[in-house]
Amino acid sequence: MKTIIKLALLSFLLMSITGCNTTRGIGYANPEHQDYKIQDVAVYVDNSGDSGRLLEENIVNMLIEQGKSARGVRDLAKFSKSHEEFVDKVWDLGVNEVLVLVASDTSGSTTVGYQSFGNASTFGNSTSFNMTTTPMRSLSRAIRVNAKLYNEDGDIVWAGDAKREASGLVFIGDETMTENAARAVIQALEDSDTI
Repeated sequence: MKTIIKLALLSFLLMSITGCNTTRGIGYANPEHQDYKIQDVAVYVDNSGDSGRLLEENIVNMLIEQGKSARGVRDLAKFSKSHEEFVDKVWDLGVNEVLVLVASDTSGSTTVGYQSFGNASTFGNSTSFNMTTTPMRSLSRAIRVNAKLYNEDGDIVWAGDAKREASGLVFIGDETMTENAARAVIQALEDSDTI
């Protein structure tokens, strides 16, 4: 019986560590620019946290791996006095398009059960119990990305959404989450035949 309890506890712990995860991305090419292909792109992620920086780096690197010229422009945004100045600095780089991504990053935890440890001792006709109960939590995280690709005329030539959701302890770190979210954006661009 103790072996069954240990196996059940072990399987529960493994499920809470590994959890589950899903990654989805979908994109839409503007019908007026159906044959548009990325050539030389500036990538900007509108999220000031580490996940925004990592997302931008991942997308830039993945586009470069696809043979495209790509660069991140977060630093230009940090040191621009206004939105207009930032936009001018980006176009002054000589890029053909700008990929703007608005990313939200949420996390939470849920109590999925309780684990109790204790002992009992009997002396004569009396029994005493000592027990400690600890909540078992499941962690979850989601990164949602709304993306738009603008050409030099300011037209939106492509728009897409990507989502990365994960739970457990293994799949919710910044690097894993942002890499998979970036991969979903790239996949959406590929599916729309924009890369």
